Amino acid sequence: MSHSSEVRWPEVSVLVSQAAEGTLRSLSEAEYTYQELLEVYTYSGGTDQLFADLLFKDVIEAESRTPPEANVEEVAMVTDFRLAITALHELNQAMNNFAITQDDRATKLRRMT
Repeated sequence: MSHSSEVRWPEVSVLVSQAAEGTLRSLSEAEYTYQELLEVYTYSGGTDQLFADLLFKDVIEAESRTPPEANVEEVAMVTDFRLAITALHELNQAMNNFAITQDDRATKLRRMT
């Protein structure tokens, strides 16, 4: 960006337009992903353990685990994933004027980056 005294409408307009478009696109894609994964989460039984069992099924079978379930580390990974995608969903809700609770969503997102 130019020096403050040299900033003009065309430059600022493009910067804000691109930022707004990128934010809308990103949150819309995140909401679509949330809805898709919510269906799978519900299908799996609606708990992090059952969801992890489904997501890590091939690993569990390859390792012939008894009992056949995801381990603590895999469940923790799924929990981090669920918290991050829920944070994205809540940001989308806030953007659409839904009331959301105060939360540290940035930390939840950072856990998945």
